[in-house]
Amino acid sequence: MKTQMKLKIFSAIFFAVNLGVHGQGVIWTTWTAASTNAGTASGNIGGINVSYSGEVYNYTTINNQGINYWTPVATFTNSLAPIPPSSSDIITLKGIAGTNTITFSSPVNGLIMDVLSLGSINRTNQPSTYNFSLPFTILSSGGNSWVPSGVGNNGFPCTLSAQSSYILSGIEGSGSIYFSGEITSLSWTVGNGESYSGFTIGALSVPEPGTLALLSLGGLCLLRFRRWK
Repeated sequence: MKTQMKLKIFSAIFFAVNLGVHGQGVIWTTWTAASTNAGTASGNIGGINVSYSGEVYNYTTINNQGINYWTPVATFTNSLAPIPPSSSDIITLKGIAGTNTITFSSPVNGLIMDVLSLGSINRTNQPSTYNFSLPFTILSSGGNSWVPSGVGNNGFPCTLSAQSSYILSGIEGSGSIYFSGEITSLSWTVGNGESYSGFTIGALSVPEPGTLALLSLGGLCLLRFRRWK
């Protein structure tokens, strides 16, 4: 009986983790507030608070009130993110401020950043860069709303590339990049800024409040089981 009880407790914890944390697909941030003067923005991602400090340029839009620039869809979809951002929300940067930082009230697992128009198609010898505090991989890239074909009038392709595992380089670059592991904060600076670029973020999984409650309950049950034993 004791063994069966222990197995039931572990099973409950296992299913809580797998149903509440994994298998949800990408959860995109809903940005609900932004201030160009204060250089701040905030929102939520699956019930977790998202805070941003840094540059907030004039073309920032929140609450799904702007033009949806997350097109063509193929640019912002890939094996980890099969659908693009679910709203037109975007935080924009000109690249004239210092460090930009995103902080989560609880850790997220597997962070995806969609980037719009990093660098200019007319400055092919001067790509703009995002210099991150964490390593990333590029998931997808291509054209954007202004250059949907992915090739400029000068015949030069829109590109996102990695100068290193920490430095993202773009010439009218748009697409998705991925930061693996458990993340509570991400910072970056902009190099060779031009008219503006933009971003939003999503996560592969976040802990749901119900999951955390079940995990706590499971821990208490195990503690009682040990005392009873």
